[in-house]
Amino acid sequence: MLNQYYSDLAVAPSCPPKQHTILVPNNSPSGGSWSCVANNVDYSKSYNLTFFIATFWYFLGTLIFELPVLYIFGFRSKKSIVIAILANLLTVFSFHIATNYCGNTHKCNLTQGLNSGFILAEIIVTVVEALIYLVFLSKEIKPSKIIVSTILANLSSAILGGLIINNLLGGFH
Repeated sequence: MLNQYYSDLAVAPSCPPKQHTILVPNNSPSGGSWSCVANNVDYSKSYNLTFFIATFWYFLGTLIFELPVLYIFGFRSKKSIVIAILANLLTVFSFHIATNYCGNTHKCNLTQGLNSGFILAEIIVTVVEALIYLVFLSKEIKPSKIIVSTILANLSSAILGGLIINNLLGGFH
């Protein structure tokens, strides 16, 4: 099982247009492997209904992982919860738009495994969310708590969400 995670570190293939990459588990000693999968949805149009529905589900999943962590660190007022929801709405949709752009131009891969594009995107998301919280909530919550909680919330979301997406759902679509 651990070998599958090591195979995530490999560079994903550059798939032809209208295909996306997924991690396909197999029984080989090296664990999972990358493959290109045909796709009936044109993801080049980020405004299509399928994109918004899929992104909304990822948004809800993100909230499931992040809100409890933020709550533990003091995000308990109605204002702080609303700000957290809005910040995640902004970052999740931005991440998915960037994912579609990168996937369609084959310039980078932000979706599978622990590749540098994914890690960089998660760092950017964490910084943007922390800045939003600092601007709107620093009078209510200590800045040090905001920074620590944002890092831990995004780590839990990225790691646990990534495990669920890659292992249970067959990869990001």
